[in-house]
Amino acid sequence: MYSSLFHSALIVFVLLAGPLFGQSQRIESVTPPEIPEELLAIPRDVHRRYMENISTGDASLLPAGASALWCGLTLTKGSEAQHWVMILDLPEQDEESSGESEDGSVCYTTTGRSFQFPGEKAVIRSMLHGPFSEPEGSVPVRTAEIAVNRANLGIGLHRVSGFFKALQILRERDRDGPRMRYSVSQDPVPADPVLSDSQLLEDIGLTPEVERAFVGSLPALMEFFGVVYETEGLKDILKQLIPGRTILGMLNPFGSRSIGFSYGNPKPYRIEGSGLGFGSDAVTAIPVELQMKQKTVLVATLYAVDPVGPWEACAGVVALKVHPVRDPDKLLVLRFMEMPQRMN
Repeated sequence: MYSSLFHSALIVFVLLAGPLFGQSQRIESVTPPEIPEELLAIPRDVHRRYMENISTGDASLLPAGASALWCGLTLTKGSEAQHWVMILDLPEQDEESSGESEDGSVCYTTTGRSFQFPGEKAVIRSMLHGPFSEPEGSVPVRTAEIAVNRANLGIGLHRVSGFFKALQILRERDRDGPRMRYSVSQDPVPADPVLSDSQLLEDIGLTPEVERAFVGSLPALMEFFGVVYETEGLKDILKQLIPGRTILGMLNPFGSRSIGFSYGNPKPYRIEGSGLGFGSDAVTAIPVELQMKQKTVLVATLYAVDPVGPWEACAGVVALKVHPVRDPDKLLVLRFMEMPQRMN
């Protein structure tokens, strides 16, 4: 389903390099990057107690799969806070229930390379509990079945930092050199005379594998936000960040083409010893800006790992924080985890 977004519109991603046009100059931090405290605080005690209620309560409210992902969500505005618990269940593949193939996609870049990505139909079952301020009492429970391209989710977002590292090397090699245009499209594009130099690409580390990881992150990102859009009740939470209808058009895979995503500033970076407790010591932090009519309306940071096992359901995203540009004090944080008994 969400690959339809990838098929229906030009992938808008353009970088002009040497110097890189459109990227503001920022002083690199000398302190090691860390996971924000507001993410480490999730799940809060209120999430834990409610998750325990779900686990020991009505069996119909439990996911069928043993590898389901649980998620604690908190929306804050000053001292006010609302909480939710979300469950995503992407059934494991086996020989009898392997996903039905669908048309994939081909992406072309100005390095002269092209990359093909497969399509595979699957269904994610989602369940959203809340909002609640205390775990006691009944709260709304909303369920949905979401059609996804499983192959896009499996690409993940965790390896994009290598691409930006290569561009940084390129910029530092010759800051006064010729401008170079890097773009990605679903239609063949003319090769950039500088970036199509195979020796240059090898020297800066922009190998086919590194570039494929970046190009593939675009459909993975679209697929992730497609799951967000189709999760019943989650749209209502996001509308609290941007009142009105803009958020619906922003995340609707069939919505306005004046809506876009772009990797933000600073560039994606690695965090060692994250403390998120998902079985890996490192995550990739990915700043993303959601834009409408070329204006940034939401600023988000995704934290991603290799989308294997249960993490495939969320394209490897283990945590997310997002706030509106016009109201930075309003903050939505999400933290995915495995079954509650495995939480830190």
